[in-house]
Amino acid sequence: IAPHRLSGLKIGDLNAETHRQLCRKLNIDVSDKDWRTLAGRMKYTTQQVKEFAQDANPADKLLDCWSTGEGHDVASLIELVKGMNRDDLVELLESDPNPTKFYL
Repeated sequence: IAPHRLSGLKIGDLNAETHRQLCRKLNIDVSDKDWRTLAGRMKYTTQQVKEFAQDANPADKLLDCWSTGEGHDVASLIELVKGMNRDDLVELLESDPNPTKFYL
């Protein structure tokens, strides 16, 4: 299997608009398909999920924390959301128009 073209691309290197849309879609309360489900698939505990829920943008907080782990890149995130049957998120991530490593 060839490595995914986004292997090694960190969450923080996504285009800002792609990241915003990803968080917006994950923050919508959808049974078994929102940020809480993703947190479970990322192996976070119930207590950690409660802490993420306190944030104004829990999906952003979740992604920020998860992205610091070894091998936690965009390709890995795509595999996780595929397991949630979130083809909309897979498409969003795979069509990231400008994955960049430039920082303001």
